[in-house]
Amino acid sequence: GHWAPQSRARARTHPGSRLAPTPRHSRLGIDSVPRNPRPAVAHERGALDTHRTAAQKVTSISHQYTLKMGKRGFVDKHNASADAKPQKQVDIIGALGGYDNLLSQGAEGRVFGVKFCGRDTVVKQRFKKTYRHPTLDTKLTKSRLGMEARSMMRARKLGVVTPTLYYVDQQQSAIYMEKVPGKSLKELIRDDSMSEADMENIGAQVGRAVAKMHDGGLIHGDLTTGNILVRDANGQGGEGERTV
Repeated sequence: GHWAPQSRARARTHPGSRLAPTPRHSRLGIDSVPRNPRPAVAHERGALDTHRTAAQKVTSISHQYTLKMGKRGFVDKHNASADAKPQKQVDIIGALGGYDNLLSQGAEGRVFGVKFCGRDTVVKQRFKKTYRHPTLDTKLTKSRLGMEARSMMRARKLGVVTPTLYYVDQQQSAIYMEKVPGKSLKELIRDDSMSEADMENIGAQVGRAVAKMHDGGLIHGDLTTGNILVRDANGQGGEGERTV
């Protein structure tokens, strides 16, 4: 029951007692016994050296494994052999006879007419720009080719009538798309083959198509009469209502 004064004094000095005074360092949230920083720094340096040595071993083993796998068919990117055979590129446009049927040529590429999977197809190929660095030209061409294909699909989802996309050939930087039976708006204006009613109708269709693209956050970037195709009503060049 009742503690003697000597017992309370001994309890205060005992480390495990509740009555033992709390050291100042413990109240501050740190250890009561200050540590010597020099052994800790030395220990950290030793740990860093150990990790660095282990990383070097892993890198060396990985590099040796890559070299071994390279003999089996894989390519060592760091020490690629000059005798490695480049990947064979297939000239699809030439095989389909596209070079003999050049439809038009602009500042960005050439347009060919071919038969692709039994369908009348238009091939738009972006050619290389010799005034640009080859690496930069390859990156820009690949980026713009993919952007054009994605823009066509996005415009179609927004309700804009676009040619059907058949195939994208990144090796030849070409897009295979449906051949629209008709003429460009530029050709129709030059031929003076449209009546007042036709021009009003086509103008309204162009306005609605542009509004759909802009409402969907899509900007054409080169909206000219040469890039607007007017499809014939029956696909054979006959009379009737033309659609954009």
